[in-house]
Amino acid sequence: MTNDPSDWQNTCFISPDMVEPDNNKSQSTKTKPKKTNIMAKQAVGILETRGLACLVLGVDAMLKAANVELAGPVRQVGSGLCSAVINGDVAAVKAAIDTGAETAAAAGEVVSAHVIARPDESIDSVLPKPPAPARTRK
Repeated sequence: MTNDPSDWQNTCFISPDMVEPDNNKSQSTKTKPKKTNIMAKQAVGILETRGLACLVLGVDAMLKAANVELAGPVRQVGSGLCSAVINGDVAAVKAAIDTGAETAAAAGEVVSAHVIARPDESIDSVLPKPPAPARTRK
């Protein structure tokens, strides 16, 4: 095979993890699959506004624009500052934050809008947690 891309058109590249192991052969070493953190493959988006009404409009637009989830309740910091955190895959969060910031800016003041792609695991401790499901009485 040459380095000429025209020779590559009928070539299939297969990585070792795409091949199923042959069950007829004895495998002397078995490896456990690595546990991956869900947050390692996702992104976090933060939208901060001055005023609750424009934040609610922005969050509504974000949730309708892309496949993202609200990470927890909307936080009110003080002095009219409110923030919402979303998560999902990188492209969806980027699209949602762009749409939400544009919608919120039309209704009020957007203080900041940021996307953190593939955040570190320790970020999870400072992000809002979804509320626990309500217990029903019997």
